[in-house]
Amino acid sequence: MDIQSAEDPAMGSNDQIELAHRLTKSLEDGDVEAVRSAFCPDAVLWHNTDGLTLDLDGLAGSFSSFVADVPKRHIDVHERLNIAGSLFQSHTINCATHDGRAFKLRGCWMLKFERGKIIRLDEYLDGSAFPSALSTED
Repeated sequence: MDIQSAEDPAMGSNDQIELAHRLTKSLEDGDVEAVRSAFCPDAVLWHNTDGLTLDLDGLAGSFSSFVADVPKRHIDVHERLNIAGSLFQSHTINCATHDGRAFKLRGCWMLKFERGKIIRLDEYLDGSAFPSALSTED
């Protein structure tokens, strides 16, 4: 397998860590516009829970729905590592629904960068932790 590094000359590793920090804080705060601003206009998000790849509008819609269903969110970041021009982050999202049900989502991101922003986010979440009320299955 040929693995290529796509280094972003516009960003150093500290810039990537700072952008990941800002994205994490925006997600905690429920700030959809700040989340959007971290991404390139042609960015994509893939997540393992449904295997879908979303564009930026889809990402914003998905995030808006999550914020509406889960008004309390706190993200504990466990680790951030720069890997060949990308950034890996592992974290736990501590959540509470409107009716007070608390749950934790353990997950990680692999972020890729272009033009000083995120061009791709691969998100892995432990889907078994989702409350049944938030399930997208019929």
